[in-house]
Amino acid sequence: LKDDDPKVRELAVSGLWECDDHNLVGPLMSLAKDDPSEEVRISAVLALGKFGALAESGKLLRREGERIKEALLSLLEDNRGSIDVRRRALEAVSCFNAPRVRELIRWAYSAPEIKLRISALYAMGRTSDPVWMPTLIKEIGSKETDMRYEAACACGEMGEEEAVPYLIPLIEDEDSEVQLAAIKSLGAIGGVLAKRALRRCVKTGDEAIQEAANEALQQLDVDGGTLGFSV
Repeated sequence: LKDDDPKVRELAVSGLWECDDHNLVGPLMSLAKDDPSEEVRISAVLALGKFGALAESGKLLRREGERIKEALLSLLEDNRGSIDVRRRALEAVSCFNAPRVRELIRWAYSAPEIKLRISALYAMGRTSDPVWMPTLIKEIGSKETDMRYEAACACGEMGEEEAVPYLIPLIEDEDSEVQLAAIKSLGAIGGVLAKRALRRCVKTGDEAIQEAANEALQQLDVDGGTLGFSV
């Protein structure tokens, strides 16, 4: 983490992704705030988001979670920071579904920069707060490919069955990544309608679609979400 080469520092942060040692929080906060390399700062921000999620799930002390949240909010609210660092800070801090976080998600969603709006959709999904469902359903029909993709992914994070009828048309989207995102989210959400759509995908001639649909159906069977239903 202290190497002179920024690429080495960036890879060091990535290499520690599986490590849950809370002693990393301090060094990561320092890198996120002060490292001269934007790529290193972004990697550190994303890693802090993982520790934030651990704190929210009770696997870190509450005070550690508060430190992480405040550090990420500080980066997000710094108007001098780059768009990419700020948007990653938004994505990372969204595990804390607090009023200030929700306010900043709304701010990013209304921003003129498309990158911020994309990150806002990602953040909506990460909050798992159903209040965002109308926005996500709206953006499933966006003209912007990246917005459709993130909206589809976020719906899967939400797990709300109301999204299923809107996700199914995305299986035939013009963009293959959007198609696969919709299929994965249908598998995450489950339900009779989702399973029926996934079974139709298995019968298509597209190998990638078939493989993704089979994986989604297997996940549904593992989860037991639709076992016992005739579709």
